[in-house]
Amino acid sequence: MKNPIERPVLSGVVAVRVLIYSTRTLTSATLTLDDDPTVLAQSAPVFVSSYKGVDVWSANIWLDSSKLPAGAHKLHIHAYSGTTRVAHMRRFVGKMPQEMLLEKVGEDAAQSDAFVPSPAEPYLDRDLPEIITSRPVAVHHPRNSMFSRPIRSILILRIDQLGDVSASMPAMVRIRQLFPDATITVLTQKFVQPILQASGIADEFMTISLGYSHESEERFLTAEAEAQVRAALNGRSFDLAIDLSPGDESQPLMQLCDAHYRVGFKPEHFRFIDFGIEVISRDKINSKAIVNHAAHITMLVQALETAMRQIQPVVPRVANADETPVFQKYGLKPGQYAVIHSGARHPINQWPMENFMALARDVTDKHGMPVVFFSDNPLSEQEKRRCGDATNVIFLERVPAFEFDILISHARLFVGNDTGPKHLAAIRGVPNVVSVSIPRLNWQEWGQNRGGVIVTRQVPCAGCGINNLAQCGKEAICIRSIPANDVIAVVDKLLNQPSPA
Repeated sequence: MKNPIERPVLSGVVAVRVLIYSTRTLTSATLTLDDDPTVLAQSAPVFVSSYKGVDVWSANIWLDSSKLPAGAHKLHIHAYSGTTRVAHMRRFVGKMPQEMLLEKVGEDAAQSDAFVPSPAEPYLDRDLPEIITSRPVAVHHPRNSMFSRPIRSILILRIDQLGDVSASMPAMVRIRQLFPDATITVLTQKFVQPILQASGIADEFMTISLGYSHESEERFLTAEAEAQVRAALNGRSFDLAIDLSPGDESQPLMQLCDAHYRVGFKPEHFRFIDFGIEVISRDKINSKAIVNHAAHITMLVQALETAMRQIQPVVPRVANADETPVFQKYGLKPGQYAVIHSGARHPINQWPMENFMALARDVTDKHGMPVVFFSDNPLSEQEKRRCGDATNVIFLERVPAFEFDILISHARLFVGNDTGPKHLAAIRGVPNVVSVSIPRLNWQEWGQNRGGVIVTRQVPCAGCGINNLAQCGKEAICIRSIPANDVIAVVDKLLNQPSPA
């Protein structure tokens, strides 16, 4: 999280990840606060690579922010080679008490793998990673909406001139249709309020008067108008604020209101926007826009509607003569076997192989179900014996794409890492899809949407986005610490449910 001036907000257990370039071997990285030399947390840097005589190291330091006083601070990161400090960085940060964060975004914190609460009990004899990985894993069920709470109050902003506001009215009508039970407030210029009021678009209105510069030909918010808006919004809170202007003038007004979700154009530029799009169209001759303004604005609301109703469609295989020989080849019956896919393009995404083996053994022993076990590399006979009754486990490496598709599409259960085969299983409509996912991205981003379960570990460095295991600094503890028994329990629960008719 970041505050309005883009400073990181620390709450709960947080991670500080840095890459350090050094000509010396690094032995430790530490954190201190302000001018106090007391070491708050430390970690051993991990070697990543070397380039022209300079080594690159990664440090991933986990800090319990409950040790910090509330308010603004300078967080210092120090890198050492033995007792010699070879690098020093600082970041300006803000500490938010955990209770305040949970009061503000409690539902979203519960759904995020990146929020890890501070330990409730003292842990002098245990390190922080051990505490965190001893917590229960997160078992997520796919969400069908980006919203974690009901939308009961909405603020719509459109403070431009009559033509702009008129072109936005169809989008406003659609917002009313999408949220029929919500109270809708519109912030607009005073002279267009009667027109909007006559259109049945809102329950109440707030008005604003903008200044205009003939030199720059731009509207601007005067100090008097800003004070007026602040006064009108003081003490008000909204579940959703939507700015329908694609320009740059009005988006900052959303920061003046207390809104749980903020929606608008140019989300890359305005980092406080939670959801948004950018629409660009070009005339072939002069490159000016060819999508009309009303359609431009409506696209934002249409995109929001899609995000609200994320029901992933199934695209089944078209039955053909290739399928029967494949089932005969492996002695399988459609819908009566499991697929376990242990591979991943990036090693950082891989759950340990021995855990997949334990899962295969449980499925065959407990549920009497054949398992098609895919691995990226050949398995030794000793590794195969870990699966128990190898006669009920079919070990495969690479097979033709059509055969791979057939085997996945007709499985009763698919278990794998968060990789392409899992997404194929979900799209094909496999009734039980389980992914053991590293939280390098949010689980919602690639989570199978129609059904199934995503198993993750909540860690403070979730959302790192890295593909290189060496840069992790914690040896992918987020996925490698997920116990086999936790995933087995999820699979048992799914397989003990009645099969769909």
